[in-house]
Amino acid sequence: MVTSAVSALFNWYAMRRGALLVGGEGGDFSKDLARVPRLVVGFVILLPRWLLDRAEKRFWSRFSVGFIQPSGRQAVPLKTLHLTNSWHETSGGIATFYRALLDEANRRGRRMRLVAPGPEDRVEKIGTQGKIYYLQSSHSKFNPAYRTIYPSQFFFGGARCRPS
Repeated sequence: MVTSAVSALFNWYAMRRGALLVGGEGGDFSKDLARVPRLVVGFVILLPRWLLDRAEKRFWSRFSVGFIQPSGRQAVPLKTLHLTNSWHETSGGIATFYRALLDEANRRGRRMRLVAPGPEDRVEKIGTQGKIYYLQSSHSKFNPAYRTIYPSQFFFGGARCRPS
């Protein structure tokens, strides 16, 4: 009984994809036979792929703005903090990546903060949701166009802040 059901489902799956049809709608049988291995693989992974898609949608829906939790309370919107030492305002890859991430955070209404080295302490507001916090840092030893935040600036000797 189970074998008949699986066989019928496979035939339905294959026919929905234009294979194993007869008459005017059907194609060359040899081409259909050549497609069978790919159809079998697609059929076998169909259910696991569908389950993964559902689980992924359920997981990510928890992070959407305004999502109502089962308890009835409104969820807190996601806020992210990013730290990088690989940054200067006119650099290529990293700056481009973070600017695109800030643009997307603004588009989705998600707060994003980036901490990066700079010539002086300052805050740059990016749209309504993004901010870049520049921390005064010395030039990098490897490339003077970049600056580097060192832990000693904050945690040792005459540091600007100390752990409590």
